[in-house]
Amino acid sequence: MVSLRLWNCKNVSTCPPLGQLPSLKHLYILGLEEIERVGAEFYGTEPSFVSLKALSFQGMPKWKEWLCMGGQGGEFPRLKKLYIEDCPKLIGDLPTHLPFLTTLRIQECEQLVAPLPGVPTIFELTTRSRDISQWKELPPLLQYLSIKNSDSLESLLEEGMLQSNTCLRELRIRNCSFSRPLCRVCLPITLKTLDVEECKKLEFLLPEFIKCHHPSLVSLVIIRSTCNSLSSFPLGNFPSLTNLQIMYLKGLESLSISISEGDVTSFHLLHIRGCPNLVSIELPALNFSKYYIFHCKNLKWLLHNAACFQSLTIEGCPELIFPIQGLQGLSSLTSLKISDLPNLMSLDSLELQLLASLEKLEICDCPKLQFLTEEQLPTNLSVLTIQNCPLLKDRCKFWTGEDWHHIAHIPHIVIDDQVL
Repeated sequence: MVSLRLWNCKNVSTCPPLGQLPSLKHLYILGLEEIERVGAEFYGTEPSFVSLKALSFQGMPKWKEWLCMGGQGGEFPRLKKLYIEDCPKLIGDLPTHLPFLTTLRIQECEQLVAPLPGVPTIFELTTRSRDISQWKELPPLLQYLSIKNSDSLESLLEEGMLQSNTCLRELRIRNCSFSRPLCRVCLPITLKTLDVEECKKLEFLLPEFIKCHHPSLVSLVIIRSTCNSLSSFPLGNFPSLTNLQIMYLKGLESLSISISEGDVTSFHLLHIRGCPNLVSIELPALNFSKYYIFHCKNLKWLLHNAACFQSLTIEGCPELIFPIQGLQGLSSLTSLKISDLPNLMSLDSLELQLLASLEKLEICDCPKLQFLTEEQLPTNLSVLTIQNCPLLKDRCKFWTGEDWHHIAHIPHIVIDDQVL
């Protein structure tokens, strides 16, 4: 037997001696609601679980105690992945001699305050609802760390435990709440990805985080969180950053992304979505590749000083004031999408005719947009797409529409998925 799943065996109160199955590689124990202790009966005689590579305990509400044999080369000599989830009464201990363990996931185990196994080979660690203030050190080869539902994150970020890890590449923080301003943020210089999701009071974290130099960070994602004071984001402290995503961030009113003369940056993609309090965005004198700004219902000002960027998509920003400051000075904007602007009645305010390099224009969900003229459109336009703009649809009908002669020279025209 290579794989075994014990699932919802509600009357089982003692684990069978599964350690004596010599070929067992994958063991999943789920919903054994009467189990209170896992001990010698689980292992049988030594050696035990000689081939096991993945072990999972899940949904065991009465499990309190895990008695480990602790022998060198005893239980779990080949274990690579260990998952313990939804075991709220489990206190400890965890196996300590797991020489090949690479993945450890502990979630919804509020009472489990046992120290992390002293295993140097762990690459991926996920913890949820654990008191991480008890941690003394992290596995030295740890590359991925996910922390969820923690109320003691401040000490971990301030005290340098993360900073001393020279292998950490990805850090994910989810559903945590900050209770005080951080004095400092100590992250390893090797960190490439930081994801912050469903966290409250990021104004206690972000000011200090932004002040620090992050030479290797490539991606920063902030999703479904709250922050009342972030306004400035200096790219000079993030020379390798290519991807910045801010989505569904409540409380954010203004965002100024800045760069100083001489700063090196790799910035490539900006994605802002669903920030209900955002009123103003200011972009630096930097040649971005792609901007995406979606569903910021109170956004009024989009300011920038860039000489060129490749693509701009604006969708669901009904309060945005046109013309966008600086848009006319772009020398190499090749693609522009305007979508979900219910009050837009004319393209005159966009001054698109000044965008000599614009090749592709897409206009979607603008129900009040009434007409098109040659004076409103760039001369080099090669693709025009119109979707869900009912007033334009009739006026741009092939040959017979009142505005057809204004757009007939454009090589590729699509209106409501129909190629003209």
